[in-house]
Amino acid sequence: MAQIKITESQTRELYAKFTRSSNHSVVVSSSDDLSMLKALDNQAQYVVKADTLVSGRMKKGMIKVGVNPEEANRFITDNLGSMADRFIIQPLVKHDQEYYLSFETMAGYDLIRFSRQGGIEIENNWDQLEQYQVDLDDQELESLKEHQYYHEIKDYYRFFIDKGLAFLEINPLAVTDLGLVPLDFKVRLDSEAGDNYLYENHNATSPIEQAISQLDHMSGASLKYTSLNPDGRVWPMIAGGGASIVYFDLISDKFGINQIGFYGEYSGNPGVEETYQYAKLVAQAMLESKAKAKILLVAGGNANFTDVAKTFTGIIQALEQLKRELVDQGITVIVRR
Repeated sequence: MAQIKITESQTRELYAKFTRSSNHSVVVSSSDDLSMLKALDNQAQYVVKADTLVSGRMKKGMIKVGVNPEEANRFITDNLGSMADRFIIQPLVKHDQEYYLSFETMAGYDLIRFSRQGGIEIENNWDQLEQYQVDLDDQELESLKEHQYYHEIKDYYRFFIDKGLAFLEINPLAVTDLGLVPLDFKVRLDSEAGDNYLYENHNATSPIEQAISQLDHMSGASLKYTSLNPDGRVWPMIAGGGASIVYFDLISDKFGINQIGFYGEYSGNPGVEETYQYAKLVAQAMLESKAKAKILLVAGGNANFTDVAKTFTGIIQALEQLKRELVDQGITVIVRR
């Protein structure tokens, strides 16, 4: 089953909604957002992170710990657009010990992993890992009732179950006077949960969505478009519903879900004119994006009954019409069909 990765900031938003608590993170994705740092306490210490799907961010210099707002501003300014297109700032949580906790859906059961030797050196301490197989009907975790952190583990497991996660890793899980505090998240959603996530985090219908929805309604084919980030860098125009999920997972893994302009697909043997209108609307939306080094990906799986020649004729007509704008912006077009 295809799985979709989301970034730490997106996971924290999801977790805050689940717990109905405040999300104390500040997210910066443009130089204009840096003004939000002025509201931070100049006497307090913070952690600033590149909000990407890259593993081992601490060891790769993508996280700064114990910085003030001015230092956080400088780190983001120096690295925005090169190291990452999005950064997250959080209050520094003082602690002496770090744990590791993860949940993963397996074939017929869920696997819980826990270690008192968490943090960046977890890979050197796998021998300290406790593993528990949980039956799918044991959502109260009866098998873990004797565990010292039973209640905390159960609360995170409920989040894991409720949001349909395929994988949830909390590392490090800080031990503080106020209890266990998650300092970092790593999450993968299964395809159904991924669709729900996109729907729940989707803003009001945009003009392009309305236009494509009308085009879809008038067509015997399927023409779909759900806006994700109007300033996204990658714009995937994918043929086929199944292929669109697979490509979406691959792109989010490579670039991050926040870099994708939209989720959509065209299928059901659309004609030249329908594909032309669809491709033109997608390309126009991409041209309005403020992202740099934009990519238009035209791809799909094996065609069952769709006339690929007709669809490509429509796509080529749309790109030819917008050729000057595409060239002026230096947009890369990748075709895989």
